[in-house]
Amino acid sequence: MSASIEQISGICTSCGMCCDGTLFRHANIKHDDDKALAETLGLTTGMKKEQQHFHQQCTIYDSERPHVCGAYFCNPVREVKQQRISLQQASEMIVRAVKLNRQFNRARANFPEFADMSILQIRNALNFNEMPQEQQIEMRKKHAPLLLTGIRLFPLILEIIGPRNRKKDRP
Repeated sequence: MSASIEQISGICTSCGMCCDGTLFRHANIKHDDDKALAETLGLTTGMKKEQQHFHQQCTIYDSERPHVCGAYFCNPVREVKQQRISLQQASEMIVRAVKLNRQFNRARANFPEFADMSILQIRNALNFNEMPQEQQIEMRKKHAPLLLTGIRLFPLILEIIGPRNRKKDRP
């Protein structure tokens, strides 16, 4: 039995990590209409490499929204739509990710050096393998709260984003 649009939408609205800066720090705006709509909705926009972008936070799931927002589907939602996994499996993955993301963000509040970084940027910054062993130990102790949650969160985030070769699904 395939999942209904309402059930799939429920996964999206229970998560929101594609809009809150967890999965993506920005979304590309391709049309002037989307830019105008974003501005009327109070979404922050900016320029990057001469291309307009949104910056985080979507609170308009059930309203008119820019094309890029409605066109994106995370990997679990794509998998449900293609009947590769069940709605329950996708929901469980998202619930687990949201819970870990909240824990990570609570721990992250104690590390101002990571304030403007995405989850994946923080993951890269927490890779201490190139440091001398004594420094690695010191850094791992200092960042233990992030590392302990991150070790479970980071692979889950990558699984939710899905294969990078699906550019048409990315904002």
